Amino acid sequence: MMYEGLVLLVDDQPKASEASIAALEHYVPRERVLYAEDVETAKKILGAGNVSLVFLDIEMPGMSGFSMAAFLEEAYQGTSLCVPDGTCGFCSREL
Repeated sequence: MMYEGLVLLVDDQPKASEASIAALEHYVPRERVLYAEDVETAKKILGAGNVSLVFLDIEMPGMSGFSMAAFLEEAYQGTSLCVPDGTCGFCSREL
């Protein structure tokens, strides 16, 4: 069964993003995966749509993933957050 919610991937590394999107396509229809290369773009996407799950890189230029997570918690309660750690592990929680 595929996840039908709208997923946002936020990562400033193009190669990592491509790999993440390829992996997500096993669980989410490709047209349900949105991509932002920075926090400002992610905020615009969040404001325009009904994103239910965010995959968030922590180390990014400008606003860090930690700051973005705090913003999500305050502005988008109920949105699930997943923070891959780069070693095939992750932490996740619902905000």
